[in-house]
Amino acid sequence: MMYRARITRIQSWIENHYNINMYHLVKDATDVYIEVRDEDEAEHLEQMNKKQEELLNLKYDWYEKYANEE
Repeated sequence: MMYRARITRIQSWIENHYNINMYHLVKDATDVYIEVRDEDEAEHLEQMNKKQEELLNLKYDWYEKYANEE
């Protein structure tokens, strides 16, 4: 059985750490997914993607609040 994990925010990391020729990537209008064989691996990748998205949001918030001050 294959499990699908959203990797939109960590796609470049995935491409550097996985042999992409051995995994199937799926794309829709807004997201990229990878199909893996293990449910735990898929959950781990989903969590990594979520944390990366949180980090990007925090950086955006910081930029909006503090980097534009003059």
